[in-house]
Amino acid sequence: MKLGIVIIVILSVLDVFFVIRLKTSSEQIKHLNFLLAAKESQIAEVTAKASYLNDNLIIGYNKFAIADSVIGNLHLIKPLLILRIHSADCNTCIAQSLKVLEMKAHELKYNVAVFADFQSINAVKQEFSVTFPIFIVGKNKIDIDKKAGENAYYFVLEKDNQLHDIFMPKSGRMNLFEEYLAAL
Repeated sequence: MKLGIVIIVILSVLDVFFVIRLKTSSEQIKHLNFLLAAKESQIAEVTAKASYLNDNLIIGYNKFAIADSVIGNLHLIKPLLILRIHSADCNTCIAQSLKVLEMKAHELKYNVAVFADFQSINAVKQEFSVTFPIFIVGKNKIDIDKKAGENAYYFVLEKDNQLHDIFMPKSGRMNLFEEYLAAL
């Protein structure tokens, strides 16, 4: 009889322990589902951002070169962030890019210059308010020109004539351009 009571008490204690464990597990599952939903949201955000980056052609360290005749005039001491503009490009887009560059230039670890395929430096200055050095660089003097077409784009030019961190905005999303500048 005493053994039966002991077994009943032990089973009752185990039953209470099981109910408590079940309740705790259920709360943990709810918490894990919440975390999973948050992670799925972050994954969707990163995927969307990757899609934007893909749409705007951000190219990492692919080896593109620039004509030696252009580099010879620069005498690079450190890498330059270049805004490449074309006379056929959207003037409003170029002006907006120049404005953002002006605001962010002090935060960048690179000096900034403009490569333009305009007729002259004066033609660029008449069209835009540019405080950065301007270099007249004809069409297709940069390997990536053919891929960019007539659109403005950005890149970092190294002392060894190599281009990297090329950014070709296609959607006019200035916040993405600012993220590009922040990532440099």
